[in-house]
Amino acid sequence: MPTKNHLLLLFFCCVTITSFGQVNKGKDSTEKVPTAADTLAARHLNDSLKQKKVVSFGPASFDFNLDRGKTGKQNFYIINRKDKPYPINLTIKDFMRDSVGNIVFYEANTTKNSCANWITLDKTYLEVPPGKIGTVVVTVNVPDSVDMSEMKWAMLIADVPKEKLPEHKAGNITTVLENQIKIGSHIYVNLPGLSKELKMLSFKRSNDSTYLMCIKNIGGAQIRCNVSVEISSQSTGEKKTFNQDDVPLFPEQIRYLQFKLAKGTLTPGKYTFVALADAMDDDVPLEAAQLEVEIK
Repeated sequence: MPTKNHLLLLFFCCVTITSFGQVNKGKDSTEKVPTAADTLAARHLNDSLKQKKVVSFGPASFDFNLDRGKTGKQNFYIINRKDKPYPINLTIKDFMRDSVGNIVFYEANTTKNSCANWITLDKTYLEVPPGKIGTVVVTVNVPDSVDMSEMKWAMLIADVPKEKLPEHKAGNITTVLENQIKIGSHIYVNLPGLSKELKMLSFKRSNDSTYLMCIKNIGGAQIRCNVSVEISSQSTGEKKTFNQDDVPLFPEQIRYLQFKLAKGTLTPGKYTFVALADAMDDDVPLEAAQLEVEIK
């Protein structure tokens, strides 16, 4: 059974929630793959970060742009600023997003759009010495027979070792806690010619304060859209806008988005509510829906 969970997903992640770095852009096997090693080394020397005994991971996502039969390679980095060696185990999992955006994990190569069996790591375990940068080479091999209608994806999971936190004393009771974090890096394989198309399925009032928007990605590529609700008073023309930025949708995914109005946000009267979903792409039309609402 899939388990719902949230990973700490920052561009560069660490156990104290410090992040930094530069995105690795996906390239096919005919182009030179850029490396972030120089950037990482420079950042590693940053005085403010050097003073923190943390471990950083990255990037938080890989974009491989590959055709049938092509191979791409990119690097995953672990930067150990601690005073002791840092062991890391690495695995590949499938994942999906549910209708409200939560991540659901599955065993590798068990979901329709999985690319887990295309991925190889040059190592699945490493111990990074103190003050050093560990590197794992992520290789994607696209089969010749792949279905080209939709993108594929999986997740690289880095298991961070358990660490004991300081004891907490309350009266005669002493509590000892262990901290364990799993770091996830998304792996996206974008195939040539994928379509992008977004559709507004519905926009309705759920109750006096809540409005529900439903959108669907009906294309073959991932869409990251901005959604908003614009409210206009029919008597005064006054407008209010409520935004939610960077809403990701995989192919065929449906997302439900709730917009809640705090009590007293609108005075009694008649209003026009316009819901907008913008894929932030000139080739994808803006999707919209409208409601006439009376606030009593």
